[in-house]
Amino acid sequence: MPNDYRQFLLNNNGGVVNDQTFFVEGLGQEVLMDVFYGIAIFHGRTLNIDYWLQEYKGEIGGNELVIGRDPGGHQLLYITEGEDKGIYYWDANYFFAQSSEQGNTYFVADSFMAFCESLRDFKLPQEVPSDRIRPSRLLLMNSTPWGKNSEQAMQAFEQQIGFALPADYRLFLLESNGAELLNQSFFAQGLDQQIKLQVLFGLHNTASRGLMLAYWLAEYKEELGPDTLLIGKDRGGNFLLYTVAGEEQGIYYWDARGFFPQSADGGGNTYFVADDFTAFCQALRDYSPPVA
Repeated sequence: MPNDYRQFLLNNNGGVVNDQTFFVEGLGQEVLMDVFYGIAIFHGRTLNIDYWLQEYKGEIGGNELVIGRDPGGHQLLYITEGEDKGIYYWDANYFFAQSSEQGNTYFVADSFMAFCESLRDFKLPQEVPSDRIRPSRLLLMNSTPWGKNSEQAMQAFEQQIGFALPADYRLFLLESNGAELLNQSFFAQGLDQQIKLQVLFGLHNTASRGLMLAYWLAEYKEELGPDTLLIGKDRGGNFLLYTVAGEEQGIYYWDARGFFPQSADGGGNTYFVADDFTAFCQALRDYSPPVA
């Protein structure tokens, strides 16, 4: 091992990194650091370098080490010799839009010492104007705020999905961490009736993983576009989609279960609702039962 990294392991044997970031030029963004792996750590096998060497045995070279990760599970690779010597950020799961089978590793530093010197204090993003923080007509029921580390966890989630969330939706998650809604409905273009909203998903929920954005992202990963999230559901188990970038940007209602007859006619099963999260919340109305 290079002397500086060998000495770090002898002195510290890995470690948790609190509120420090490094810049990945190939991605054009700061990345939050989480942990450096060590050797013979008995209370967690995934904190050991040799665990990851076995896990990625067929994917990394003989002069490469997996030395740490970010909170989203992306790894730091250390190529210890040769022309490509240095530390790299490895997007093994292709979460970032820049990553593909042609390339998913990004140079960070020439050596371990240079990487450590590049770490910077985590900074909160600039505030969003107050009129974008609390969209109107959103009735929060049993929302679950998630503590002082919410901003760090938010950045970790954005690193995991590979894109930044729109500012108004991001702040809604930071303030409210999702919500159950009482007696609120919306209209979707192409469906001539009210749809009663049940829940907006959050980032963390100890009561049910089915209330978490990450759960639904993994559940429907093969069916969702690269910039799309499942952000909520109605009482019939159909979903709200949020495409956050591109020509199709906006919030859509996804009749995943084929409940509406319009969805069975071959014309598709997603219906436009609003341009953005604030517009969606402003469009919410008190639910009125249909007249018999």
